[in-house]
Amino acid sequence: MFSSFSTVLTTTLAAFATTSNGLPADASGQATAALGRRGWVSNVDMVQACQMQYGGGTPVRVTDLCNGWRCDLGGKGLGEISVDSYCKALWGPAAYSQCFRTVWDWQCQN
Repeated sequence: MFSSFSTVLTTTLAAFATTSNGLPADASGQATAALGRRGWVSNVDMVQACQMQYGGGTPVRVTDLCNGWRCDLGGKGLGEISVDSYCKALWGPAAYSQCFRTVWDWQCQN
């Protein structure tokens, strides 16, 4: 049983490994991100998106579709979240957002 737990723990820790230059590493230790290659850079933190775009607020789901997030601004109503703006603020002007199916599927790409 301990051997099985150790294998699972090692595999899990390897998934969070980084190379010496800070880029994510795959299981063989090679960098998975290459210069000039576009792709996933992060998931979207809707709490942070509300903070950045409205200086506060709480993310709420109004639907489970991709455009279902809003920032609850208390007595000021619900504010739209620009996920593209969030990604550009974090990753630069070439970054963009992508949602695959539901509110839980947002990613920043670059």
